[in-house]
Amino acid sequence: MTAPSETTCTLSDSQDLIWYKNKRLSTTNLYNNYLQFTASSEDSSSYSCGVRDHENLSSTAVTLSVRYPPKSTSVSVSPSGEIVEGGSVTLTCSSNANPSVQRYTWFKNSRAITSWRGSEQSYTIKDIKPSDSGEYYYPPMSTSVSVSPPEIVRAVQ
Repeated sequence: MTAPSETTCTLSDSQDLIWYKNKRLSTTNLYNNYLQFTASSEDSSSYSCGVRDHENLSSTAVTLSVRYPPKSTSVSVSPSGEIVEGGSVTLTCSSNANPSVQRYTWFKNSRAITSWRGSEQSYTIKDIKPSDSGEYYYPPMSTSVSVSPPEIVRAVQ
């Protein structure tokens, strides 16, 4: 669940407010003096506001860092193709998350691999035997979403 994020500028009625996202003019999600949106991973950026025709007088930027659980998680195998008994293989997990994943739990056929190797991003099996066959995977667990900073910032011109 994501939290709404909000920051605001105060102007007189005769001035046009403009917003910047990563120093680029933003024209979306404007509501009066507010830039309002439901934060997602793509919204982690630097935000500032200013007055049209006075772009050199923009506010101090506020950085929004959106925390999100692992997504686009995948496992790759190296070398690819047929694995020969006695050889070795390395499984590598990759995902997009903020903060990045620090500890992994690898599973083989629905059972956790509890060795120290099972907590790393890559899992290598050396001297492969037929008993090493199975379904290996890394599931994201105990994930949560929050927005940081969770505050409303007012910039006054």
